[in-house]
Amino acid sequence: MLFEAEGIKAGGGDSWIPICLPGFNKTGYLFMYVSFLDMGGREVRELHSDERIAKEDAVAIILLSADKESFESMQSMKNYLVHEFRRNQSMQIIQSALQARRPSPTDLVPGTVLRHFLFKSKSNVQFFMPSFAPQFESMNQRRQLMTIYHGLHASVHAKHAS
Repeated sequence: MLFEAEGIKAGGGDSWIPICLPGFNKTGYLFMYVSFLDMGGREVRELHSDERIAKEDAVAIILLSADKESFESMQSMKNYLVHEFRRNQSMQIIQSALQARRPSPTDLVPGTVLRHFLFKSKSNVQFFMPSFAPQFESMNQRRQLMTIYHGLHASVHAKHAS
């Protein structure tokens, strides 16, 4: 979601975003600090204002706080994380993982017939699913998959008449 949101990416540098998570706090906000790193070149670097890169080359550092006044402390924490990632060679591990791309379900469990899944966490009011690629590249294939999920959801949650 972050990598598709032009308003967040277009700013480059650091973003401070209030988000509402009803499962977390019905009366307030959680604040998200976002900073993008360009992992595409030989050297990992932080983005500056109004700089754009391909989402395949980007890694977002996301820090959360319930304190709306903690932007500077989150920025300091991000700077410390980036410094430590460089110091202990974690940046190289992150770069390798980015180049390898997100694994598909068949990469995780070779030989499985599972091609996609959708997970809902009721306690966190969140959904999770892997990338549509490579099994569901076209919009038509994605719609068919979502129709199947919709049918399954409807049948599981149907009120049965006695």
